[in-house]
Amino acid sequence: MKVRTTRRAVGTVLMISMVAATPVRAATPHASKADTLFDEAQKALADGLVHEACRLFSESYHLDPAPGALLNLAVCHEREGKVATALKEFQASERLSDAAKQKDRASYARKKAAELSAIVPYVKLELEEPELETTLVLDDEPMTKEEQRVLLPLDPGPHSIRVSAKARLDEVVAFDVLPRSKLVSVHVPKLKKDPAFEPPAPLVAQASLALDAARAHKSTFKRDASIALVSTAAAGILFGTYFGIRTISQSNESEAHCKGTYCDPEGVELRSSAKTNGVLSTIGFGIALAGGGALTYLLLKPSDTPKPQAISFRLTPMLSDTRAGAVIGATF
Repeated sequence: MKVRTTRRAVGTVLMISMVAATPVRAATPHASKADTLFDEAQKALADGLVHEACRLFSESYHLDPAPGALLNLAVCHEREGKVATALKEFQASERLSDAAKQKDRASYARKKAAELSAIVPYVKLELEEPELETTLVLDDEPMTKEEQRVLLPLDPGPHSIRVSAKARLDEVVAFDVLPRSKLVSVHVPKLKKDPAFEPPAPLVAQASLALDAARAHKSTFKRDASIALVSTAAAGILFGTYFGIRTISQSNESEAHCKGTYCDPEGVELRSSAKTNGVLSTIGFGIALAGGGALTYLLLKPSDTPKPQAISFRLTPMLSDTRAGAVIGATF
């Protein structure tokens, strides 16, 4: 069996050699290619090609993750000026080295992480609408809700944040982080409403039925009113069923884009749409229930009750950016 030692010892071009011996581990399927890339990275770094060296170290590490390879990648990124990236890699290398019982390597990574923590720039987001359900994407990487609330270490250089929300126009905020910055505050403005956005058109926007039963026979009045109420209830059932099916479908689709409470932008949109459709489904079944209740009242109404001059039903679903509901009115 071939054993590997090349990438397990940190190159002298990057850091002071460790005194502890490096444990020997069996080769992985990509070990040979990873070792070749590692050697090329060391040569590139010795030649002053820091960016190329970091790229090669990264490829080597992703082919065969090893604490030594990650530690070299962290040191390379530090030399490249990507201190926030290097900080995360030193912290990860410390955890891996501790798990592998490599105390000297873990101690070195811990020391470097402490040094970088004191100089790394941090970014603080100032949201003008913190209560708005937004999706933030920092440099093409979706941000979690936790990242939006804490001080975030960030590499020096140009950055951008794309902010999006339902029924609002997207906003892109560009900003620069200077090498010696301590704290950079990024103001995220209030999103403008999207004039092209239209809420889903309800199946029953408003139903108004007027029946003059004063001159009509009682049975005719009840027949016509019953037909109107049955139609209203049926429409409510169809409305609720349609949006109920959409809610289930979109909820199932969102599972492929979400892990726990964290979702990518498509997952967030699917879950938001499913929530809205769920509310509309509830409204539909509420309309059906109201129609059924009115029909029951009409059929059970005592025959000696004076006949009304007219009967009128008004069913008005209401939907805004943050809430949904319905106003149901009836006059007998």
